[in-house]
Amino acid sequence: MLPRSRYRRHPARFAGRLPRLLTASVVAVALVAVGPAPASSAPNSATSAGPLPPTVSGDPYVPDSWSGGVGQPGTFTFGANGSPDVVQYVYQLNHGNAVWVPAGEPRAEQLPADQRQVSTDVTGYGAVNATRTRVTTLGHDSDDSLAVTPIAAGGGASGAIGDTFATVDGDRGGLRSGMQPGKRYEISAWIYVPAATGLAPTGSIGRERGLSLVAFYKAGPTYTAVHSWRASRTDTWQRLSVVMDVPPTATDAFFRLYNGFNIGSGKTVYWDDLSVREYVGTTSEVSITPIRDGVNILSVHSYNSTRLRSDTTTYQFLVNPSPGAWSWNMDAGTGTVAESDPAGHPLTFTGPGVSWASPGRFGAGAVTLTGTDDLSTPAPVFDTAAPAGFTVAAWVRLADLGQSRTAISQDGDQASMFRLGFRDDVDVDGDNQPDPAWCFTLAATDSATAAQAAACTTDFVNVGEWVSLVGIYEPYHGLIKIYVNGPPDFGGTLAQAHYTGGWSATGGFAVGRAWSGSDRWIGELDHVQAAQRAWGEIDVLVHMLW
Repeated sequence: MLPRSRYRRHPARFAGRLPRLLTASVVAVALVAVGPAPASSAPNSATSAGPLPPTVSGDPYVPDSWSGGVGQPGTFTFGANGSPDVVQYVYQLNHGNAVWVPAGEPRAEQLPADQRQVSTDVTGYGAVNATRTRVTTLGHDSDDSLAVTPIAAGGGASGAIGDTFATVDGDRGGLRSGMQPGKRYEISAWIYVPAATGLAPTGSIGRERGLSLVAFYKAGPTYTAVHSWRASRTDTWQRLSVVMDVPPTATDAFFRLYNGFNIGSGKTVYWDDLSVREYVGTTSEVSITPIRDGVNILSVHSYNSTRLRSDTTTYQFLVNPSPGAWSWNMDAGTGTVAESDPAGHPLTFTGPGVSWASPGRFGAGAVTLTGTDDLSTPAPVFDTAAPAGFTVAAWVRLADLGQSRTAISQDGDQASMFRLGFRDDVDVDGDNQPDPAWCFTLAATDSATAAQAAACTTDFVNVGEWVSLVGIYEPYHGLIKIYVNGPPDFGGTLAQAHYTGGWSATGGFAVGRAWSGSDRWIGELDHVQAAQRAWGEIDVLVHMLW
């Protein structure tokens, strides 16, 4: 670990760098599931015969000018820069995940409504070594989807090694779904992989094509496959897509929705919201939503129809800072109010079960709670439904592990939208027994019976020891995170979980309890912080060290 004194002497130096060092990614209209590039469609390196570096412009995010804000989308235009043969652009925001988008403007949807959303029946769908069934209880934007399951027995020999899939509007032997020679298409679909199915097909074909969308064309005697990324998460919908240029001499063009598990496995995956669109031209507009303030760097390169790559264009723009960051140092020592910095959100003691303690984890003091009272504000501190997300943090010291204890929460009408603290009712290690754990918990809706998502870890759970807890909500990733005693690279622990929901908790910000006085804290709390943005690991490190 780096020397603590180095950071405590120079807090301003590190705090000033926070906006430029936050972890970043992107939400985009053309988002694809991330993963390693499939070998069959991996691009070549840039060469002198490749396209010129693309042009990039943005609205409202123009170069070297402050505009927009975290969570506010911008429209970015990618151009071919005079290169006549550009079929695809790839961009990264702040060195995050690569996103692939087709070059050009989209034409009308080519699939009929029932094939897009399986809204009536399975007309137009076929299956090989698998069954395809319309389900009405699970869908992406509706209640309908296509369930694809390997058959129980029989089928072709390739089905025993994962060649299990659904077809759309036919397979080999023709130009399907309205595709024509000499044209470019984006083909996309949403996939849902249950946790019981898993992400690891075992057959050789399943390992290559399973849980992905694969498009094919035939020019002459040869079939060429173009793979999407493979699904990378369970129990959530992911968009997969490919861009395929159908050669002028092609006689076949079609695509498959791969399950990829072997015959007899009984493993089901679901597909929904299919799309086939022709793209014309070489200029593309993409919606990108920055999730950090300050300097943002967009890197863009392109490919031509022979998979030669351009050099990279770098586009730098400035995002207005997110409003709202508060801290309560708990150093007053007298009275019954802990003032916020900046002022405006004082935490008021609710009774004699809260008192000042000295010394604190840092500074002159902390607060001690006996499990009967708490501190709270009369109004919310931040908007829990804001696109920028939020962060809460505190130094905590527990006096007992007898029950769940909440350090920080914010009230809704019927529940706390989030809770940061200790829980004794979660099974972290999968042995069907509850484990004592630090958790960041979010409720899906404002209901006492709402589903909850929790990021939890059993590390550093000890009575009487000071612990740094940081809870982060990233709505653009659908993730919640808890850091305990700093980032992993500095000896701390990170746990995370997927979260679907998001709602505005309009009640008070509470320290030392959950909604309606439940899970009250026993022990000390110090250096409480809240921010209307998702912290990066530099912020987490600063909280841990100073």
